This record gives sequence, C-alpha cells and structure tokens, in this order.
Amino acid sequence: MAVPVSFSEDLRIRGAFGVAGYTVFAWEHILTLEEEVRYIWQAPWTVSKATFLISRYGNLVCLTFVRIEEAGLLSHGSEAWCHGFNFFASMYMIVSRESIHILVIMRAWAIWGCTKKPTW
Repeated sequence: MAVPVSFSEDLRIRGAFGVAGYTVFAWEHILTLEEEVRYIWQAPWTVSKATFLISRYGNLVCLTFVRIEEAGLLSHGSEAWCHGFNFFASMYMIVSRESIHILVIMRAWAIWGCTKKPTW
C-alpha cells in the first residue's frame, strides 16, 4: 500500500521543525555556557544545582538521541526496537517535564523567602 503524499509531506515538515527546534536548543546551550560555568558549576552542590544540571544535560543527551533516531540513523526496523524507543521517549518526556516543575517550585520557594526546608 502506498503512503499518501500528504502524509509524507507532513513527516517532512515535522522533521524540519524538529531539526530547527533542536538547533535553537543546542545554540542556547552554547550561548549560555560561560554564565553557567560562572554561576552554576562553581556554586556548592545543592538539590537545585543537581536538578538543574540533570535537567539541562539530560535533555541535551536525550534530545540528541531522539533526533538521531528520527533521522533514521539508529533505526533497527524491528517492532521491539520501536516499542523500546517509544517507552524511552515517553519516560524522558515525563522526567523532563517533572524536573522543570521541581525547579520552578524551588525557585518560587526561594523567592518567597521561606526559611524552612522543603520536606522532600
């Protein structure tokens, strides 16, 4: 059965937007590396610092993996690979989203000047 032309075009457009988004993401990492080294890497280790670094570099590694797979460079053509990659991508999205939520909560906690430590 032939793939409809509109579906093929949609995939091409989705791929182009994915590459564009990844390019902006990687460029932002390059642009802010100097400030990150100054303000984050030299600071003492805290839960906030660890969460930030895991989120920042975990996203970079995982998105690189996703882009390489979507480009067809890692595809193995098996159903097991497809299920495994789908599971990985789903877990990545959940962990990424929740780590950002944790950072926002911790930032709000600090801005509000709360003196008691959070109970996690």
